[in-house]
Parts: sequence; C-alpha cells; structure tokens
Amino acid sequence: MSSKTQTLRESAAEWIASNGLAMSLFERFARQMVERRRRFGVKALAERVRWECAMAWDDTVKINNNYSAYVARELCQHIPGLADLIETRVTRAADRPARYVVKDQRVDPLTDEPMESDE
Repeated sequence: MSSKTQTLRESAAEWIASNGLAMSLFERFARQMVERRRRFGVKALAERVRWECAMAWDDTVKINNNYSAYVARELCQHIPGLADLIETRVTRAADRPARYVVKDQRVDPLTDEPMESDE
C-alpha cells in the first residue's frame, strides 16, 4: 500500500483478492440462496463460510466482520439476482482509515479515550 493510511474499502478489497477459497465458498452459498429465492444476510453467510472452513481444514478463515458489506457488493457484481435478496447500505466509513482497535467507552469500558464522532 502507498504511504497513505489504508481505508476500510481498500483493506476489504485486499482481503477479497487474497482469499479466493473463502470467496468461492461465499459465492457457492449465495448462489444456493438465489436458487431458492430466499432473502438472507451476508453475516449469516460469513458464519457459514467460517463453519465450513473449520470443518474441512481444521482452521478458520479470518473474516473481518467489517468486510461483510464489501463481500456482499462483490458477490452482487457476479451473481445475477443476488442484489434483490440481500440489503446493502451506504457507509460513511468506506473511505476512512481502517481501524482495528476501537477505543470507545461503549465497547471498552476501561478506556479513558472519548468516543470518536462520525461527523
């Protein structure tokens, strides 16, 4: 990555590009739901992928829940009809720096850091 801080969108795109096995499972399971014309959430899909990886390879794929919206959008580009079955929302965080440590009293009551505003 360049000298600038990596955004959440960029971090997710990098994960998607480097995790072909997990993405193939995401696609396979999403296509199953499209065939059944059943609405579903991408987080349920992520848990299914984690489960299948753990059962098949005795290891879990590290799927950051913050990437699920980007995985959903990627899948919608490749699977006809999928966009009608899952909901995606606009995110204001897409182009902000990706953060892996949340210093927020609502999440970590031991932190003395004040909450960051989304404004």
